[in-house]
Formats: sequence, C-alpha cells, structure tokens
Amino acid sequence: MANTWIATVRQSGKSVTMNAYDWQNAWGQHGDSGKLTEHDAYQAVSWVRRCVEVRCNALSSIPVKYYVADVPTKAVPPTDKPKDGDKEPAAEETDWEYADLMPQMLRMIEGALQIYGAAYYLRLRNPFGFEKGYRWLYPPSIRPVYDKRKGLTHFERRVNGEPENLPLSQAVYVWTPNLASEIGPGKGWVSSILTEGGIARNMNTFASDFFARGAMPGTVLSVEGNPPQAELDRLEQWWKRFVGGVKRAWETVAVRATVTPIVVGYPTDQLAMPELLMAVRQQIAVAAGVPQTMLEDAANFATATEHHQAFYSETVVPEAVIIQAALNTQIFEPMGLRCVIDWQSLDIFQQDEAERGTALAQYVGAGVPLDLAMEMLGIDLPNQMTYDDLRMRMEQEKAEAQENQLALVSARRPLPGEEGPPAARKDELHRWQRKSLRALGAGKPPDVDFDTDVLTADEQAVIRERLGAAASEEEVKGAFAPPFRGYEGYP
Repeated sequence: MANTWIATVRQSGKSVTMNAYDWQNAWGQHGDSGKLTEHDAYQAVSWVRRCVEVRCNALSSIPVKYYVADVPTKAVPPTDKPKDGDKEPAAEETDWEYADLMPQMLRMIEGALQIYGAAYYLRLRNPFGFEKGYRWLYPPSIRPVYDKRKGLTHFERRVNGEPENLPLSQAVYVWTPNLASEIGPGKGWVSSILTEGGIARNMNTFASDFFARGAMPGTVLSVEGNPPQAELDRLEQWWKRFVGGVKRAWETVAVRATVTPIVVGYPTDQLAMPELLMAVRQQIAVAAGVPQTMLEDAANFATATEHHQAFYSETVVPEAVIIQAALNTQIFEPMGLRCVIDWQSLDIFQQDEAERGTALAQYVGAGVPLDLAMEMLGIDLPNQMTYDDLRMRMEQEKAEAQENQLALVSARRPLPGEEGPPAARKDELHRWQRKSLRALGAGKPPDVDFDTDVLTADEQAVIRERLGAAASEEEVKGAFAPPFRGYEGYP
C-alpha cells in the first residue's frame, strides 16, 4: 500500500509533501547566517568570549611606568659612550599626559590581537599638529599597503565604504607575529578554533530549537492508504500547529487514516553532547593559553595558584613584551620616553620573588657564588643587564676594594713596638689562615673570628676585609699575603 509523507521545514514553518521536501532546510541551511567569523565566535561562544576577556583583564590590569628614555634618539659618537666599568645613571621615572588611557588601550589592543591578529589606533592632533589623544580603529576596516622595495608604505581605511589613505605617521599599529609572510599581521588564536566554535554554537542552536518546537525531534509522518486531500490538508495544518512551539504541543486532531510518526536522526541521549562540549572547551582553552582552572572551579588552591602563575608567565607576559615594544617604537621613543609594563610588581610574582630571595640566601650561605646562585634561580637583572655584565662589574668592584685596602695599609707607617716579633707574626698568620681554610672547606664563610694581639689592628682590618670578599682557596691565601709594613718574611 502506498504511503504519503508529510514533513516540516523549520525555517519557514511550512509543511510540504515529499516530492518538494528539502532535506537541507529541514536541519538548517549551511551558511544561511553566513560563515562563522572570529568576531562571531567571540560573540556567540561563551568560552571564547571568556578566554578573550580573561586575557584582556589580565594584561590591562598590569601597572605601566614611564621613564625618560635611556636609548639615544640618534647615533652616539664612540668617544661619548660610557667606558667599561662606568655605572650608568638610573632611569628617571616620569609621567605621560595620556596615562589614564593606557589601561583601555592595552585592553583593546590585546582583544584585537586575539580576534583579528592586529590592532590599530589613530593619532588625534590639534590644528597645530600636537597630539591630543588616540582613537580606536576597527581592525577589519584597515588594510596595510606594501611596496616591493619600501615595504609597508601606508594603510588603506574604508569609511562608509569609501577608501581613504592613512599615513604611517597618523597610525599606531600592533601586529601578531606572522609565520606565513615576511611582513604584515598574523592571525589571532580565535581563528584556529572556528571549527570548535561552530560546534558549540550549533549545539546551542540545536538545543534552543529543540525546546522551541515543544521538545520534538525531527519527524516525518507516514499516512497509509489514499486518504482524501481534505484529510491530508487537515492533518498538515494540525502538524504545522503542533510543531509550532510548546504552547500548542497538546493540540489533537482526528483523521480517518493510520498515521505513523517516524523520527529522523539520532535520539538526543545518543549524541554524547556533554563529552563533545568538554572536548570543545579544552580545545578553546588550549588555543587561548588559558588554564581550564580559570574557567571553572579548580581542584585545589595549590593547583589554581600554579596555573595562575603559569598563565601570566607563558601567555600574558610574552604578549605584553610585544605590545610594549610596539608602543615604545611608535609613541614613546620619538618623545624621549620609554614605557615599561611592570608585570614583576604583581602580587603573584612578588610572592615568587620572596621565595627566590630565601633560596638565594641559602645558596650563598652554602658557599655557592652569588652570581651563579642568581643565575640558577633565574633572577632577572635590571636595565637589560646580562650575567656577564654582572660578573664583570663584581670583579671590577672587588679589584677596586682591594686597591683601596692596600692604599690604606701603605699610607700608614707602623709605630715602634706596635708589631710583634717576626716568628710570632708568621705563626699567627698561619694559624689564622688554617682556620679560614677549614671554614671554607666546610662550606662556611672564611671570615672567621680570630683573636690576636700579635698583629696590629690595621693589619687585622685589612685581612678581614680581604676574607670577606674571598670565595676560593687561592683568594683566602691571598688575604694573608704581604705587603705588611715592617714585615717582609711571610711568604
């Protein structure tokens, strides 16, 4: 016996017979609302939005300091450069007249880099050419223009559909590093999760439409026999009202035919939606560099703290370094200033610094050289100083201290009767040296307590100062070496 099929198209709510049925319309037209874009994912998928906001909030809340630039704006003659060992003056902290705008600028820049891979600001100028602020520009409206010889020459900006040129001198731009091209912005991380974002959005749409239809799955009706057209029309109208929403879910109709509803698709309990959503969330969090413990309740406090610190160290700080470099190059250095995004002042890093300070004291107390202990603990040095620079400066200061000590000793003449007999002085120096060497071998400072009335007070002071700077056996022995005024017999 022939069957007549009736189905419903969700978008139009219209019932049609089988020969006109559009299966694509039945389950949603692909592309009917346009291809999912990065901004669509940010607007429609809660996890994407939350990850973007977490990173924006984290970076914009970091204090920013401003200094008088120590980087010269033009080449410095070699004769004017500081000599080796000369100490550079500390950078002078200052103010920037638009400092109140910086948190919002950092927030918008960070958000645009994640979504579009590029951020742009327009320099606002008064009629006399002086800057009076900065205005955010919508990144998709900006197109970089290149020359094969000059590289980036200017930007093209579309305003109300009309293109206009934007000179480099009027723009501030920050780009995500691009590994696919020699010049130009890269892609933000949101572009790498559009598939996962589409899954999450479509699952939400499916759930919303499912309950809007009165929790009815996709269904077609099979009518046995050959009922009159009026019966089919009446059944069609009833079915149309039935699937129109929950308010009409309990209407009934009587027909003189056997009607069999056939569910099309998988039952909702077989779709494994929780597991799929968990996988989608994990992929989004990994792409964003945001620990999942910051998107949900952490298992314990220690885990949350560790993940929080890793989030700043591995995600926020590297992004801050890129933004800081771009702002210094384009805004601050031409004005003779320099900005520093001071992430080290955050509480989470201050706690880590306190722990490293305790570890440093323990290392030095155990006999590890100060510079080596600092490098082992990964302590950052100020003003872009390297550990080679630190060691050179320590050696120079040590040499200067020894020269000053020798000069003080040489300048003073011993008084008659102030020094002990040569044999007694030699024995006393040997005993003091042996005690200091034993302390050094035990991992303790060689500047040990030693009472003597054979050596003069000045000689004892010189030896103690030398021992305070000694860190090896040779240096300890050198602390007891002459010159000692009035005594030349000690080897």
